[in-house]
Amino acid sequence: MNNNETIKVDIILKTTSKILGDVDFFEQKNRRLRHLVENRAIAFKMLRKYTRLSLEDIGNIFEKNHATILHGIKLCDNLTLTDKFFRETKIIPIINKLNEILPAFDDDFVVPNPYETIKNLSEKNAVLLNALINERGKLFELEHYIISMPTIHKKYFKDVRFFYNTKQKDTKLEMVQEQLSN
Repeated sequence: MNNNETIKVDIILKTTSKILGDVDFFEQKNRRLRHLVENRAIAFKMLRKYTRLSLEDIGNIFEKNHATILHGIKLCDNLTLTDKFFRETKIIPIINKLNEILPAFDDDFVVPNPYETIKNLSEKNAVLLNALINERGKLFELEHYIISMPTIHKKYFKDVRFFYNTKQKDTKLEMVQEQLSN
């Protein structure tokens, strides 16, 4: 780990503990209280997201196995998706604060806010859904027109298909001439 990454790790851990209001999650590494486990999982997730550290390197910081780090990251992701209170009181403030601090520190590695990305994708999805509905309406109109065609046109197409499929006529010109003569 280079000096740049070390400073980033310190910033991420201090910011995370300050926003969560819990310094104990880093000091009490062997306790399994729910709030400590969740706060450690958030720290794992933020370290993985904002640094280029491997799971093993993050595990060395917390004196944990890489599998524990991976489990914590998955726990944080699941809680972020399912628990609105967890997302709005813990994750979003930490992401916003880190996006505010870290770009000044390292301009080439800025992580976009995932919730804004989801919002943009939802808007694009709505536009595509409206376009799909419009195309479906056009297709319905075309089907309705074909169904409501006069019987003469239906008979003509039926006769042309008969001549073409049975190969009684050699060319399309002869088929048209045959139709005109009848």
